[in-house]
Amino acid sequence: MKTDAGVGLAEQVRDLLAWADYIVDSLHWDRPHDPGRLQELRELLGESGLRDLRLQAWGLRERLDRARILSETARPFSATS
Repeated sequence: MKTDAGVGLAEQVRDLLAWADYIVDSLHWDRPHDPGRLQELRELLGESGLRDLRLQAWGLRERLDRARILSETARPFSATS
């Protein structure tokens, strides 16, 4: 059984994961409403800078996904357990 706080945490982690997905996608593909943005980022950061940013974004996404799994499967601590 989850506490209200546990449910709230799981929802918050899912929201953060959705943002991380958006960031990862945005660093890999141009959006129809914003063509050329990736090229501008590449010019601003350089190829290696963009690659590093993509790796950092992907790492954040992976950590948030692990946190999502843990928050959805965690059992609240009980002193009687």
